[in-house]
Amino acid sequence: MKEATGELSMVVVTILAIALIAGVVKFLVPLAQDYVGDKWKNITEQGK
Repeated sequence: MKEATGELSMVVVTILAIALIAGVVKFLVPLAQDYVGDKWKNITEQGK
């Protein structure tokens, strides 16, 4: 029974890690898109 408890805790840790990574990505992707969009806008406006 002790082995099953260890496996369960590893599954829980893995699920929490995946959820944490997904949350960070969900938070950072819009920021990165805005940053790149602003830089792209600045570059294209300089050529006018």
